[in-house]
Amino acid sequence: MYLDVDRFKLFNDSLGHLAGDEVLCEVARRLQACVREPDVVARLSGDEFAVLLEHSPLPQTACKVATRIQAALQAPMQVGGRELQASASIGIALGDRRHANTDAVLHDADVALYRAKAAGRQRFVLFDESLHRNAMDVLDLEHQLRAALANEEFEPHFQPIVGLADGAFVGYEALVRWRHPARGLLAPGEFLPVAEECGLLEAIDWQLYRAALRDAAPLLRGGGYLTINVSPRHFQDETFDQRLLALATDTGFDPRRLRVEVTEGTLLGDPDAVARLLGRLREAGVDAALDDFGTGYSSLGHVHRFPLRMIKIDRSFVAPLGSDVADRSSAIVSAILALAQSLALEVVAEGVENEAQRQALLAMGCTQAQGYYFSRPQPAAQWVARG
Repeated sequence: MYLDVDRFKLFNDSLGHLAGDEVLCEVARRLQACVREPDVVARLSGDEFAVLLEHSPLPQTACKVATRIQAALQAPMQVGGRELQASASIGIALGDRRHANTDAVLHDADVALYRAKAAGRQRFVLFDESLHRNAMDVLDLEHQLRAALANEEFEPHFQPIVGLADGAFVGYEALVRWRHPARGLLAPGEFLPVAEECGLLEAIDWQLYRAALRDAAPLLRGGGYLTINVSPRHFQDETFDQRLLALATDTGFDPRRLRVEVTEGTLLGDPDAVARLLGRLREAGVDAALDDFGTGYSSLGHVHRFPLRMIKIDRSFVAPLGSDVADRSSAIVSAILALAQSLALEVVAEGVENEAQRQALLAMGCTQAQGYYFSRPQPAAQWVARG
Protein backbone atom coordinates (compact mmCIF):
# COMPACT_ATOMS: atom_id res chain seq x y z
CA MET A 1 0.00 0.00 0.00
CA TYR A 2 1.31 3.44 -0.98
CA LEU A 3 -0.06 6.23 1.21
CA ASP A 4 0.09 10.02 0.89
CA VAL A 5 -1.06 12.40 3.66
CA ASP A 6 -3.62 14.78 2.15
CA ARG A 7 -2.94 18.53 2.49
CA PHE A 8 0.33 17.95 4.34
CA LYS A 9 1.91 20.98 2.63
CA LEU A 10 -0.83 23.13 4.16
CA PHE A 11 0.05 21.88 7.65
CA ASN A 12 3.74 22.56 6.99
CA ASP A 13 3.25 26.02 5.50
CA SER A 14 0.73 27.25 8.08
CA LEU A 15 2.12 25.71 11.29
CA GLY A 16 5.79 25.23 10.47
CA HIS A 17 8.03 22.25 9.84
CA LEU A 18 8.19 21.17 13.50
CA ALA A 19 4.41 20.85 13.53
CA GLY A 20 4.62 19.02 10.22
CA ASP A 21 7.03 16.55 11.78
CA GLU A 22 4.59 16.00 14.65
CA VAL A 23 1.84 15.22 12.15
CA LEU A 24 4.07 12.66 10.43
CA CYS A 25 4.99 11.01 13.73
CA GLU A 26 1.34 10.76 14.76
CA VAL A 27 0.38 9.38 11.34
CA ALA A 28 3.11 6.76 11.68
CA ARG A 29 1.85 5.73 15.12
CA ARG A 30 -1.70 5.35 13.84
CA LEU A 31 -0.58 3.39 10.81
CA GLN A 32 1.36 1.01 13.01
CA ALA A 33 -1.74 0.47 15.14
CA CYS A 34 -3.77 -0.52 12.07
CA VAL A 35 -1.66 -3.48 10.98
CA ARG A 36 -0.69 -6.90 12.35
CA GLU A 37 2.60 -8.01 13.85
CA PRO A 38 4.31 -9.33 10.67
CA ASP A 39 3.22 -6.32 8.58
CA VAL A 40 5.63 -3.43 7.98
CA VAL A 41 5.02 0.34 8.00
CA ALA A 42 7.73 2.55 6.48
CA ARG A 43 8.07 6.22 5.66
CA LEU A 44 9.44 6.56 2.14
CA SER A 45 9.90 10.32 1.84
CA GLY A 46 8.16 13.52 2.84
CA ASP A 47 4.55 12.66 3.58
CA GLU A 48 4.62 9.32 1.75
CA PHE A 49 4.37 6.00 3.57
CA ALA A 50 4.34 2.38 2.47
CA VAL A 51 2.56 -0.47 4.22
CA LEU A 52 3.55 -4.05 3.43
CA LEU A 53 0.86 -6.59 4.30
CA GLU A 54 2.27 -10.09 4.67
CA HIS A 55 0.23 -13.12 3.61
CA SER A 56 -2.66 -11.06 2.20
CA PRO A 57 -3.35 -12.37 -1.30
CA LEU A 58 -6.98 -11.20 -1.36
CA PRO A 59 -7.82 -7.60 -2.31
CA GLN A 60 -10.59 -7.57 0.30
CA THR A 61 -7.99 -7.79 3.07
CA ALA A 62 -6.04 -4.80 1.81
CA CYS A 63 -9.24 -2.80 1.34
CA LYS A 64 -10.27 -3.51 4.94
CA VAL A 65 -6.90 -2.29 6.20
CA ALA A 66 -7.15 0.83 4.01
CA THR A 67 -10.60 1.57 5.44
CA ARG A 68 -9.21 1.07 8.96
CA ILE A 69 -6.33 3.46 8.23
CA GLN A 70 -8.60 6.18 6.90
CA ALA A 71 -10.86 5.90 9.94
CA ALA A 72 -7.87 6.07 12.30
CA LEU A 73 -6.46 9.18 10.62
CA GLN A 74 -9.75 11.04 10.75
CA ALA A 75 -9.68 11.17 14.56
CA PRO A 76 -8.53 14.68 15.63
CA MET A 77 -4.89 15.16 16.63
CA GLN A 78 -3.36 17.92 18.76
CA VAL A 79 -0.42 19.55 16.97
CA GLY A 80 1.18 22.90 17.73
CA GLY A 81 -1.63 23.87 20.06
CA ARG A 82 -4.23 23.24 17.37
CA GLU A 83 -6.66 20.45 16.68
CA LEU A 84 -6.04 19.00 13.24
CA GLN A 85 -7.77 16.32 11.24
CA ALA A 86 -5.66 14.38 8.78
CA SER A 87 -6.67 12.13 5.93
CA ALA A 88 -4.86 10.00 3.40
CA SER A 89 -5.04 8.85 -0.19
CA ILE A 90 -4.01 5.23 -0.64
CA GLY A 91 -2.94 3.16 -3.63
CA ILE A 92 -3.07 -0.61 -3.30
CA ALA A 93 -1.22 -3.20 -5.39
CA LEU A 94 -1.18 -6.97 -4.90
CA GLY A 95 2.18 -8.60 -5.55
CA ASP A 96 2.09 -11.46 -8.04
CA ARG A 97 4.28 -13.28 -10.55
CA ARG A 98 4.36 -10.44 -13.04
CA HIS A 99 6.24 -8.24 -10.58
CA ALA A 100 9.96 -8.78 -11.03
CA ASN A 101 10.85 -7.00 -7.78
CA THR A 102 9.49 -4.81 -4.98
CA ASP A 103 10.02 -1.66 -7.03
CA ALA A 104 7.51 -2.97 -9.57
CA VAL A 105 4.91 -3.50 -6.83
CA LEU A 106 5.54 -0.01 -5.45
CA HIS A 107 5.21 1.42 -8.96
CA ASP A 108 1.76 -0.11 -9.38
CA ALA A 109 0.71 1.10 -5.93
CA ASP A 110 1.95 4.58 -6.84
CA VAL A 111 -0.14 4.54 -10.03
CA ALA A 112 -3.20 3.62 -7.96
CA LEU A 113 -2.34 6.36 -5.44
CA TYR A 114 -2.25 8.94 -8.22
CA ARG A 115 -5.73 7.86 -9.32
CA ALA A 116 -6.99 8.09 -5.72
CA LYS A 117 -5.70 11.67 -5.40
CA ALA A 118 -7.12 12.64 -8.78
CA ALA A 119 -10.53 11.27 -7.73
CA GLY A 120 -10.76 13.67 -4.82
CA ARG A 121 -8.39 12.46 -2.10
CA GLN A 122 -9.31 10.70 1.17
CA ARG A 123 -9.97 7.45 -0.67
CA PHE A 124 -8.20 4.30 -1.78
CA VAL A 125 -7.85 2.74 -5.23
CA LEU A 126 -6.89 -0.83 -6.04
CA PHE A 127 -4.48 -1.18 -8.95
CA ASP A 128 -5.63 -3.19 -11.94
CA GLU A 129 -4.52 -3.59 -15.54
CA SER A 130 -6.72 -0.75 -16.73
CA LEU A 131 -4.80 1.64 -14.46
CA HIS A 132 -1.55 0.28 -15.87
CA ARG A 133 -2.77 0.82 -19.42
CA ASN A 134 -3.92 4.34 -18.54
CA ALA A 135 -0.55 5.14 -17.00
CA MET A 136 1.23 3.88 -20.09
CA ASP A 137 -1.14 5.88 -22.28
CA VAL A 138 -0.25 9.02 -20.30
CA LEU A 139 3.46 8.36 -20.74
CA ASP A 140 2.97 7.78 -24.44
CA LEU A 141 0.91 10.96 -24.76
CA GLU A 142 3.60 12.94 -22.95
CA HIS A 143 6.17 11.68 -25.46
CA GLN A 144 3.86 12.65 -28.33
CA LEU A 145 3.30 16.11 -26.82
CA ARG A 146 7.03 16.75 -26.69
CA ALA A 147 7.34 15.69 -30.31
CA ALA A 148 4.36 17.89 -31.22
CA LEU A 149 6.07 20.91 -29.70
CA ALA A 150 9.23 20.20 -31.68
CA ASN A 151 7.18 19.80 -34.87
CA GLU A 152 4.91 22.81 -34.16
CA GLU A 153 1.73 20.74 -34.41
CA PHE A 154 -0.34 23.03 -32.14
CA GLU A 155 -2.39 25.55 -34.04
CA PRO A 156 -4.96 28.24 -33.29
CA HIS A 157 -8.57 28.00 -34.33
CA PHE A 158 -10.53 31.22 -34.16
CA GLN A 159 -14.10 31.54 -32.88
CA PRO A 160 -15.73 34.82 -33.85
CA ILE A 161 -17.24 37.22 -31.35
CA VAL A 162 -20.20 38.88 -33.03
CA GLY A 163 -22.33 41.97 -32.64
CA LEU A 164 -25.80 40.75 -31.70
CA ALA A 165 -27.60 43.52 -33.57
CA ASP A 166 -26.19 42.81 -37.04
CA GLY A 167 -24.11 39.63 -36.70
CA ALA A 168 -20.91 41.39 -37.74
CA PHE A 169 -17.65 39.95 -36.44
CA VAL A 170 -16.11 42.27 -33.84
CA GLY A 171 -13.34 39.99 -32.64
CA TYR A 172 -12.01 36.44 -32.37
CA GLU A 173 -10.96 34.13 -29.56
CA ALA A 174 -7.92 31.97 -30.31
CA LEU A 175 -8.38 28.36 -29.14
CA VAL A 176 -5.72 25.66 -29.28
CA ARG A 177 -6.02 22.52 -31.39
CA TRP A 178 -3.51 19.72 -31.96
CA ARG A 179 -3.00 18.58 -35.53
CA HIS A 180 -2.00 15.06 -34.55
CA PRO A 181 -0.20 13.19 -37.35
CA ALA A 182 -2.16 9.96 -36.74
CA ARG A 183 -5.36 10.92 -34.88
CA GLY A 184 -6.23 14.10 -36.74
CA LEU A 185 -7.46 17.28 -35.09
CA LEU A 186 -7.68 17.01 -31.29
CA ALA A 187 -9.65 19.27 -28.97
CA PRO A 188 -7.98 20.72 -25.83
CA GLY A 189 -9.67 18.31 -23.43
CA GLU A 190 -7.88 15.40 -25.10
CA PHE A 191 -4.37 16.61 -24.29
CA LEU A 192 -4.19 19.72 -22.08
CA PRO A 193 -4.71 17.88 -18.75
CA VAL A 194 -1.69 15.67 -19.48
CA ALA A 195 0.27 18.68 -20.76
CA GLU A 196 -0.34 20.48 -17.48
CA GLU A 197 0.59 17.42 -15.44
CA CYS A 198 3.94 16.98 -17.20
CA GLY A 199 4.84 20.68 -17.27
CA LEU A 200 4.34 21.34 -20.98
CA LEU A 201 1.34 23.66 -20.80
CA GLU A 202 3.30 26.91 -20.87
CA ALA A 203 5.37 25.81 -23.87
CA ILE A 204 2.19 24.89 -25.73
CA ASP A 205 0.68 28.26 -24.81
CA TRP A 206 3.64 30.17 -26.21
CA GLN A 207 3.55 28.17 -29.42
CA LEU A 208 -0.16 28.95 -29.68
CA TYR A 209 0.34 32.66 -28.92
CA ARG A 210 2.95 33.04 -31.64
CA ALA A 211 0.81 31.27 -34.25
CA ALA A 212 -2.33 33.16 -33.18
CA LEU A 213 -0.70 36.59 -33.46
CA ARG A 214 0.76 35.62 -36.83
CA ASP A 215 -2.46 34.16 -38.27
CA ALA A 216 -4.90 36.72 -36.86
CA ALA A 217 -3.42 39.75 -38.63
CA PRO A 218 -5.46 39.34 -41.85
CA LEU A 219 -8.64 38.69 -39.82
CA LEU A 220 -8.39 42.09 -38.15
CA ARG A 221 -7.57 44.29 -41.11
CA GLY A 222 -11.00 45.84 -40.93
CA GLY A 223 -10.85 46.30 -37.15
CA GLY A 224 -11.69 44.18 -34.13
CA TYR A 225 -9.63 42.40 -31.51
CA LEU A 226 -8.10 39.04 -30.66
CA THR A 227 -8.39 37.33 -27.26
CA ILE A 228 -6.01 34.68 -25.96
CA ASN A 229 -6.43 32.57 -22.83
CA VAL A 230 -3.75 32.98 -20.17
CA SER A 231 -3.38 30.27 -17.53
CA PRO A 232 -2.47 31.01 -13.89
CA ARG A 233 1.11 29.77 -14.26
CA HIS A 234 2.01 32.63 -16.58
CA PHE A 235 1.30 35.14 -13.82
CA GLN A 236 4.00 33.53 -11.69
CA ASP A 237 6.47 34.94 -14.21
CA GLU A 238 7.08 38.66 -13.66
CA THR A 239 8.38 38.93 -17.22
CA PHE A 240 5.22 37.56 -18.82
CA ASP A 241 4.11 40.98 -20.05
CA GLN A 242 7.53 41.67 -21.57
CA ARG A 243 7.57 38.30 -23.37
CA LEU A 244 4.06 38.81 -24.74
CA LEU A 245 4.81 42.32 -25.99
CA ALA A 246 8.09 41.13 -27.54
CA LEU A 247 6.13 38.39 -29.32
CA ALA A 248 3.68 40.98 -30.66
CA THR A 249 6.58 43.03 -31.98
CA ASP A 250 8.21 39.97 -33.51
CA THR A 251 5.03 38.95 -35.35
CA GLY A 252 4.05 42.50 -36.29
CA PHE A 253 0.81 42.32 -34.29
CA ASP A 254 -0.63 45.57 -32.91
CA PRO A 255 -0.87 45.09 -29.11
CA ARG A 256 -3.86 47.44 -29.03
CA ARG A 257 -5.81 44.71 -30.86
CA LEU A 258 -4.90 42.08 -28.24
CA ARG A 259 -6.83 41.09 -25.12
CA VAL A 260 -5.86 38.50 -22.54
CA GLU A 261 -8.58 36.32 -20.99
CA VAL A 262 -8.19 35.30 -17.37
CA THR A 263 -10.46 33.29 -15.09
CA GLU A 264 -11.47 34.18 -11.56
CA GLY A 265 -9.30 31.32 -10.35
CA THR A 266 -6.31 33.01 -11.96
CA LEU A 267 -7.06 36.28 -10.18
CA LEU A 268 -7.29 34.51 -6.84
CA GLY A 269 -3.93 32.75 -7.22
CA ASP A 270 -1.73 35.80 -6.56
CA PRO A 271 -3.92 38.91 -6.82
CA ASP A 272 -1.07 41.40 -6.40
CA ALA A 273 1.08 39.81 -9.11
CA VAL A 274 -1.86 39.53 -11.49
CA ALA A 275 -2.85 43.16 -10.90
CA ARG A 276 0.73 44.33 -11.59
CA LEU A 277 1.04 42.37 -14.81
CA LEU A 278 -2.40 43.34 -16.11
CA GLY A 279 -1.65 46.96 -15.23
CA ARG A 280 1.57 46.94 -17.21
CA LEU A 281 -0.14 45.24 -20.14
CA ARG A 282 -2.88 47.87 -20.13
CA GLU A 283 -0.24 50.62 -20.23
CA ALA A 284 1.11 48.95 -23.38
CA GLY A 285 -2.36 48.79 -24.95
CA VAL A 286 -3.26 45.17 -24.11
CA ASP A 287 -6.61 44.94 -22.32
CA ALA A 288 -7.92 42.17 -20.07
CA ALA A 289 -11.14 40.16 -20.14
CA LEU A 290 -12.57 38.21 -17.21
CA ASP A 291 -13.74 34.82 -18.49
CA ASP A 292 -16.61 32.73 -17.06
CA PHE A 293 -17.91 35.71 -15.11
CA GLY A 294 -20.35 34.87 -12.33
CA THR A 295 -19.07 31.39 -11.52
CA GLY A 296 -16.53 32.40 -8.86
CA TYR A 297 -16.88 33.44 -5.24
CA SER A 298 -16.17 37.15 -5.48
CA SER A 299 -16.89 38.35 -8.99
CA LEU A 300 -17.76 41.89 -7.93
CA GLY A 301 -14.46 42.26 -6.11
CA HIS A 302 -12.58 41.17 -9.20
CA VAL A 303 -14.31 43.71 -11.39
CA HIS A 304 -13.47 46.46 -8.91
CA ARG A 305 -9.85 45.54 -8.22
CA PHE A 306 -8.36 44.53 -11.56
CA PRO A 307 -7.89 46.62 -14.73
CA LEU A 308 -10.51 44.92 -16.90
CA ARG A 309 -11.94 46.00 -20.25
CA MET A 310 -14.41 43.18 -20.73
CA ILE A 311 -16.35 40.50 -18.85
CA LYS A 312 -17.61 37.32 -20.48
CA ILE A 313 -20.86 35.92 -19.08
CA ASP A 314 -20.51 32.22 -18.37
CA ARG A 315 -22.45 29.88 -20.63
CA SER A 316 -24.28 28.37 -17.66
CA PHE A 317 -26.29 31.61 -17.38
CA VAL A 318 -26.88 31.82 -21.13
CA ALA A 319 -28.09 28.25 -21.67
CA PRO A 320 -31.55 28.66 -20.03
CA LEU A 321 -32.39 31.93 -21.84
CA GLY A 322 -35.36 31.74 -24.15
CA SER A 323 -36.77 28.69 -22.35
CA ASP A 324 -39.46 28.13 -19.72
CA VAL A 325 -36.89 28.11 -16.90
CA ALA A 326 -35.08 31.30 -17.80
CA ASP A 327 -36.27 33.61 -14.99
CA ARG A 328 -33.31 33.26 -12.65
CA SER A 329 -30.75 33.32 -15.47
CA SER A 330 -32.43 36.36 -17.00
CA ALA A 331 -32.23 38.18 -13.67
CA ILE A 332 -28.53 37.34 -13.29
CA VAL A 333 -27.66 38.35 -16.85
CA SER A 334 -29.59 41.61 -16.48
CA ALA A 335 -27.71 42.38 -13.27
CA ILE A 336 -24.35 41.67 -14.93
CA LEU A 337 -25.24 43.92 -17.85
CA ALA A 338 -26.28 46.73 -15.50
CA LEU A 339 -23.04 46.38 -13.52
CA ALA A 340 -20.96 46.40 -16.68
CA GLN A 341 -22.72 49.48 -18.00
CA SER A 342 -22.12 51.39 -14.77
CA LEU A 343 -18.40 50.51 -14.91
CA ALA A 344 -18.06 51.11 -18.67
CA LEU A 345 -17.12 47.48 -19.33
CA GLU A 346 -17.83 45.54 -22.49
CA VAL A 347 -19.80 42.31 -22.15
CA VAL A 348 -19.67 39.13 -24.23
CA ALA A 349 -22.21 36.35 -23.66
CA GLU A 350 -20.63 32.92 -24.13
CA GLY A 351 -22.19 29.70 -25.35
CA VAL A 352 -25.02 31.06 -27.51
CA GLU A 353 -26.46 28.06 -29.35
CA ASN A 354 -29.84 29.14 -30.73
CA GLU A 355 -31.90 32.07 -31.96
CA ALA A 356 -34.01 32.23 -28.79
CA GLN A 357 -30.90 32.89 -26.69
CA ARG A 358 -29.72 35.53 -29.14
CA GLN A 359 -33.07 37.31 -29.05
CA ALA A 360 -33.21 37.17 -25.24
CA LEU A 361 -29.74 38.66 -24.90
CA LEU A 362 -30.47 41.34 -27.47
CA ALA A 363 -33.67 42.31 -25.63
CA MET A 364 -31.71 42.67 -22.37
CA GLY A 365 -29.19 45.01 -23.99
CA CYS A 366 -26.27 42.63 -24.52
CA THR A 367 -24.30 43.72 -27.57
CA GLN A 368 -21.70 40.96 -28.12
CA ALA A 369 -21.76 37.17 -28.01
CA GLN A 370 -20.05 34.01 -29.21
CA GLY A 371 -21.07 30.41 -29.54
CA TYR A 372 -21.85 27.58 -31.91
CA TYR A 373 -24.99 29.37 -33.12
CA PHE A 374 -22.70 31.80 -34.93
CA SER A 375 -19.79 29.50 -35.70
CA ARG A 376 -17.50 26.81 -34.39
CA PRO A 377 -13.79 27.66 -34.16
CA GLN A 378 -12.05 27.51 -37.54
CA PRO A 379 -8.49 28.03 -38.84
CA ALA A 380 -7.71 31.58 -39.91
CA ALA A 381 -7.44 30.54 -43.56
CA GLN A 382 -11.10 29.52 -43.62
CA TRP A 383 -12.22 32.89 -42.28
CA VAL A 384 -10.01 34.70 -44.79
CA ALA A 385 -11.44 32.61 -47.63
CA ARG A 386 -14.98 33.55 -46.58
CA GLY A 387 -14.05 37.18 -46.85
